[in-house]
Amino acid sequence: MKKKYFVFIFLASVNFLFSQNVVTGIQFSPVWASEKLEIEKKYTLKDDVVSISKLKFYVSDICFKKSGKTVFKTPEKSYLIDSENRLKIDFDKNIPDDFDEIQFNIGIDSLTNVSGVMGGDLDPVNGMYWSWQSGYINFKIEGNSENSGAVHKDFQFHVGGYLKPFETLQTVILPLKRNQNIIFVDVSRFLSEIDLNKTHSVMSTGEKAVVLARQFQKIFSTDSK
Repeated sequence: MKKKYFVFIFLASVNFLFSQNVVTGIQFSPVWASEKLEIEKKYTLKDDVVSISKLKFYVSDICFKKSGKTVFKTPEKSYLIDSENRLKIDFDKNIPDDFDEIQFNIGIDSLTNVSGVMGGDLDPVNGMYWSWQSGYINFKIEGNSENSGAVHKDFQFHVGGYLKPFETLQTVILPLKRNQNIIFVDVSRFLSEIDLNKTHSVMSTGEKAVVLARQFQKIFSTDSK
């Protein structure tokens, strides 16, 4: 009886240790500096007071790497992340392989854009598609600001574009350790680079959209601080 008991404990321990080395998905966590982002909550930003009403973005071509070599690619090419509806991406299978970083794109690539309207996360019903000519919106951030130059003190940034010279697709590469599957999205870093009094609305492709896309790329991290 004792022998069977010890065998059970041993197998349970092995199973526990193995489970600690398995990643079944990744979680995006919108934050404001060091605290969890709350929709419509008012935050202080320098000499301004702002709130966020919408945060949506596409994540595509996700892959895990070890020493620069890809060890796993997600089954789907593109995923829509929405602060109010979906923040987690579940994989069809576990990732037992060792890895040290994650790489993904923010937005939809040119090939997908010229392939026409699609379904699922890429369905226009999700409100992330302009037209066949302008393509998909890579990310949206909307909210209010006391310093906004808009009549209703709001701001709207719908950023997309896949044609040269105004491509807005951005690649993010982050260090990622075993047992770590949370990616923080610090919205305060994005807005701190914008003078909302002068720039409160970007709703089409162009130079301003490219600048905003590069700023958005920098707000992802695997460190909550």
